[in-house]
Formats: sequence, structure tokens, C-alpha cells
Amino acid sequence: TGKITRWYGTVEDIDDRKKVERALRESEALLRAVFDAVSVGLIISESPSNRIVMRNPRAEAIFQRSIPLGSNLDNYRHTNLFHADGSPFKQEEYLMERAVHSGETTEPEDILYRRDDGTQVWIRVTAAPVHGKNGGIAGAVISIQDIGKATQEKQRLLDRIKELEKQLKSRP
Repeated sequence: TGKITRWYGTVEDIDDRKKVERALRESEALLRAVFDAVSVGLIISESPSNRIVMRNPRAEAIFQRSIPLGSNLDNYRHTNLFHADGSPFKQEEYLMERAVHSGETTEPEDILYRRDDGTQVWIRVTAAPVHGKNGGIAGAVISIQDIGKATQEKQRLLDRIKELEKQLKSRP
């Protein structure tokens, strides 16, 4: 007849879930603020795709280029990284590759980086694997510091020491 004879309904208390979601959002916002504020460049990629999932503004400032999320690290692996002796890095020498393959954090390494405009800067780089839920390696994080000014100052001091040594040797 179309008349309601019984009414059924359910009620679920979602207060706890909402509190957890809010706490998670606040925690993520805090992590993002710290990630963006640190004075070193940070890039996080997933493995094995090498897709960039996070990067901070400092990384883009050091490299002087945009690093779009979702882009592949392989796009940046041209001949722009050099050892102190001037030889270019090989694929297996990239620190993120080494961290992923070894499962260990790399030692900091000073690298000469050539920017797209041809300028060069010394950077100090270290990489660490990111472990996933199942214990396997889900990706890697790389930390980049611009040490150009420190390297220039070190060279200036070394040149000054050589100059002083020369002066001392030339004295009677």
C-alpha cells in the first residue's frame, strides 16, 4: 500500500576516525613545512621506476631548474655530474642508484654539477634507501648541499698557504 511499516537505520561513531585523519593531516603539514624549510636540497624517488615523488625548493634552487613531481630521475642524468678529476659520472655511480642497490646510506661525496646554463657548482651529495612496508626498498632520498662558496674559500686558503710557503723559502 506504500505505507511505511518499519524503519531501519544504522549509526556509526566516526569520531575516532575523524580525529586520526585530522592528526594525520596536521602531521603531514608539519613534515612538509620542515621538508621545505631545510637548508639542503632533498629529492625522494620511488624504485624501481625512479619517479620523483617529493622535492623541496632548495633542490630546485641548487640545480637552478624545475623538478616536476612525477618526472623520471633518468631525465636529469645527462653528462652534468663530474668527479673531482673532471670525469663524468657513469650510471652505476649515481648515489641514489648505489643506495637502492646496496640498501645502505652512501658516504657524502663532493661532485661538480654543471647547470643547464653551463655554470658549474660544487655540491655535496649523500643518498639513503627508503624502505617500504614489506621491508624491501621502495625508493631513495638524496640530500644536496651547495658547497661552492666553501670550496672557493678552501682553495683561497690553500693558495694563500702556498704563497706564504714560497715567501718563507725565499728568505735568507
